[in-house]
Amino acid sequence: MFKLNRMEYLKISEKTFERRQVPMPDLSNEKIFSGGIKVKALFEPECKWRLVEEFGIQSFRVQQDGKLLFQADYTDKENLITWLPDFVTKEDFDWAIEEAAKKKKEDYSKAEFLTYDEGLCVQCMHIGSYDDEPVTVGMMHDFMTAEGYELDITDQRFHHEIYLSDARRTAPEKLKTVIRHPVKRIL
Repeated sequence: MFKLNRMEYLKISEKTFERRQVPMPDLSNEKIFSGGIKVKALFEPECKWRLVEEFGIQSFRVQQDGKLLFQADYTDKENLITWLPDFVTKEDFDWAIEEAAKKKKEDYSKAEFLTYDEGLCVQCMHIGSYDDEPVTVGMMHDFMTAEGYELDITDQRFHHEIYLSDARRTAPEKLKTVIRHPVKRIL
């Protein structure tokens, strides 16, 4: 999807380019969404509806003891921070790091608890192919304008997409993506 905050770099030029053959890269889901960071978390049954609300019904498997096993692959640290549910506190996080370090005998000291305040935003759950996101973005912008707001993408406030589905295992028409744009009141 074209990033709106990059439009300022577009220029009209008299320069022409010679057409050439370029080999097609491997565009398989495994290459694009490599899943380099794996997350596995066990939740108590009481967290079920919170997980459903934040990640969808397919985000976990019920274990024999009733606990909920959440598993996901993230491509990079930026996407990884989106997985931590809102209801997890700093104390919960510290406890989980300590327990994991004891059980796995590994160093998790680089893991960090991060809160990110995006400010006033308009957001929408897009269900479908990534190629169809511009239609959803258009509806978001229509809504924003009708409610008296304007887009506020800056050097500090960005367009965000939170991928709730694993593109390697989900049909394109069932992909779920939260699209979020910063806004400000029209004066």
